[in-house]
Amino acid sequence: MSEYIPGMVSVIIPTFKRADKLRRAIDSVLNQTYYKIELLVVNDNEPDDDFSIRLEELISSIEDKRLFLVHQEKHVNGAAARNAGIERAKGEYIAFLDDDDTWIKTKLEKQINTFKKHPKVGLVTTGVYYIYEKEKVTYESIPNAFGDVSKDILISNCVGGTQAMVKKSILDKVGGFDEKLKALQDYELWIRVCQLTEVATVEEPCINYFNNRGTNQVSQVTKNYEISFDHISCKHSNLINDLHLQDKKRRMNATYLLLANKAMRNSDRKTAIKYTTKAFKTKPSAKVAVYGLMSLLDYKYVLKARKKMKI
Repeated sequence: MSEYIPGMVSVIIPTFKRADKLRRAIDSVLNQTYYKIELLVVNDNEPDDDFSIRLEELISSIEDKRLFLVHQEKHVNGAAARNAGIERAKGEYIAFLDDDDTWIKTKLEKQINTFKKHPKVGLVTTGVYYIYEKEKVTYESIPNAFGDVSKDILISNCVGGTQAMVKKSILDKVGGFDEKLKALQDYELWIRVCQLTEVATVEEPCINYFNNRGTNQVSQVTKNYEISFDHISCKHSNLINDLHLQDKKRRMNATYLLLANKAMRNSDRKTAIKYTTKAFKTKPSAKVAVYGLMSLLDYKYVLKARKKMKI
């Protein structure tokens, strides 16, 4: 059993070719009102490339004894980088942040206070500000995760992304991120975590998630999610098979809507319509029908529709 420093939060930021955004993320961690932290920046670049050199220069320029740079032998993926951070972590709690996102100053304090208030809880998530800079749209989302969500997490991701903070003792039991997945690594980990522990939510946004369109091939982005969903379904088939029929339909509906949104995000309207149609067939509703029609428009209108209808 690993030994932890009581009360310490180990914050893990994997970084890959985004040195220009990283300083902003680092500052948002080091400026937290909760001071008892260690910040582990995991270099997921190739060891000798320009990005690694720039990263070394950035970290060495920041005078804070709580900041550490973790090296890897070679670039693998974000899941492997986070696992390297978990292995190195000394804190009682583990928190994650992507290298282009930021926290509000009281995020860790609010999560720690929630842990203290609910001793049985092993994971605390928070709300999120989703910021779409190109589309000039911002909306907030608050997860609905309290108590035992071992079944709910199988139906849809009620915990959220990497805004969650987890007790390291729980991660030691369930293992880290699945490095085989090209998408949904956090969701798959939360499935395992939620089978062992209760969860709680800070019911306000505590993270700024900057959602910018990537340069990946359009078809490949959605394909990665499709493959990842199949992998998760196989890996947790024993749990999913125990769901009632209506819950299985709800799960497929949530899956189709997520895939539709990824396709819309990449202007892949044909795939978006395919998945909104499947979502409507599994769980017909006016909201889903309108959402499907919005896929024919520019993505900023899709975002505004999601914000208004909360889907």
